Amino acid sequence: MVTVKQHKWYERWNHKEVLMLKLCGMEGAAMDYAVHGHAVVHIPLGQSEIECNVFQRDAVEDALLLHLPNVKMPPLPRNPVYVHFEINHMYFDGLHSAVDYLNQYAVSKLFPNEILLKQGTSGKYLTPAEKAAIKEFTLDKEYQINALRRMISSDPRVPFLVIGPFGTGKTRILAAAVSALLCDPKSRILVCTYQHQCANSLYKILFKNYRHCIMRLVPNQQAAKVATYDLSASRQSTNEELGVYLQRYTGINVLLKKKVIVTTFLTATNLKKKETEHQQLHFSHILIDEGAQAREAESLGALAVVKEETKVVIVGDHKQSGPKVAVLSELAQEYELGVSLLERLFNLYKSKRSGGGINNHTASLLTNYRCHSSILAFTSSLFYQHTLLSRSASETHPLAPYPQVFTCTSIDKNSKNLPAEDRHEARVLVEKLESFRQPMAKKSSKTESGGVGFSKKTG
Repeated sequence: MVTVKQHKWYERWNHKEVLMLKLCGMEGAAMDYAVHGHAVVHIPLGQSEIECNVFQRDAVEDALLLHLPNVKMPPLPRNPVYVHFEINHMYFDGLHSAVDYLNQYAVSKLFPNEILLKQGTSGKYLTPAEKAAIKEFTLDKEYQINALRRMISSDPRVPFLVIGPFGTGKTRILAAAVSALLCDPKSRILVCTYQHQCANSLYKILFKNYRHCIMRLVPNQQAAKVATYDLSASRQSTNEELGVYLQRYTGINVLLKKKVIVTTFLTATNLKKKETEHQQLHFSHILIDEGAQAREAESLGALAVVKEETKVVIVGDHKQSGPKVAVLSELAQEYELGVSLLERLFNLYKSKRSGGGINNHTASLLTNYRCHSSILAFTSSLFYQHTLLSRSASETHPLAPYPQVFTCTSIDKNSKNLPAEDRHEARVLVEKLESFRQPMAKKSSKTESGGVGFSKKTG
C-alpha cells in the first residue's frame, strides 16, 4: 500500500488520458518491477474503485504513470492506493531457457578446474593483416593492444575477462577484436550485450566495413524500429538493407550465411531453437559486452550455442553498479543471484586455489580517455586503488572555481509531456555552461558548442 502525495493530469499523451501519481512508500526498484510486470493499480473512489494499467515510470518525478480508461473522473482524493502487479513470467521463462540450454561444454567453461586456471598465455603477436584491420581503432599499446592479443590467443576452455572502468575503450576493443578475428576465414563470431543500445552502438561501428557478413538480431518489431532509427542515416532504409533481422522470422539458413551476429543475451537464447539435427550454429568466438551489468542467468543466454572449441571473452567492470540493485528478494541475494557472471569468474580467478589465474585469464584497461583528470583522480582513489591513468583532452576551465553546480536529471527523450520544472532546470544549466564557454572560446580554439551534451545515465 502506498499513498498518493501528488497527482497531475496529462490529457494528450499519445492520445490517451494519463494520470501521473507521485507515490510515497514505494522503492524505485519496486516501480521498475511494476512497469515490467504488467502492473494493475486499483484507485478507490468512494464506494467503488477504478482499475488502471501502469504506462511507464517517470524517474524524474519518482512516480508511476498510469493509463486510465477513457472515462470522466472526479479529482482524486489523497486516499491510499493499492498497487498489485504480477511477475512477468515471460522474462523468467527466458532465464530458465538459458540455463536449460547449457551443454557440457558451457558448464565446463563456467566452472574451469584449478589446473586450467593455473595455465595461461602471454598472447600471440598480431599478423600484418590483423594490424591493418584494427588500424582505424587507434588502440594504445600499453593496455588495449595487450588485451586484444591475449583475447585472440586465449584458452577456449577458460573464459577470458577484460576488466575496464568507464572511458577505457571497452567497446572499441570489442569492435577491433571482431575486425582482427575476421582476418581468419574460419571465424564466426557472436557478439552479445545486455542492452539493445549497446548492441546498436557496436553494430554501427562494424556495419560500415562488414555490412554483407554481419547481422543485428532483434526480438521484436519495437527493437527493430529503434535499431533502424539508430543505424540509418536515412529513415527510408529498410531493415534488410541495414542487416536488422527479427529472430522470430529468421531461419537457420540466414544465420549460417552471416559471419558476425550482434544481439542481446536473452535474444541469443533463441538461437538454440533454430538449430536442427543436421544444421548447427558453430561460433569460433563469443564476445560478451556489459558482462558485469546483468544477472548471471541472463548472461548465460550468450552461451546457449557454445561448442567445445568456442572461445568466450567477457568484457565489463564489476565495480560499477551491477545486477545487485535489481535483485530485491533477500533469498535471491543470499544465493548470490545478484552477482554477475563476470564478477563470479573474477573472484574465482583471484582465489588462492587458482594459483594466480587472475593474471593468466584477465586483462585490465586502466587508461581513461573520457574523464577530466581531477574527476578521475577522485574515482581512482575511491574505487580503483589509485590505478587509473588519465589521457583525456579535457581542459580545466580557468573561470569555473570549485565547487561547481551540478544538475542531475534523467529525462526520457521520447517523452512529450515533461514537467515544466525540468525544462527550467535544463535552461538554467545551459545558461551556466554558456557563461563558461564564451570567455573560454576566446582563449582556446578547441571549444565547440557541440562539445557539450546531456545524456541519460543508464548504468
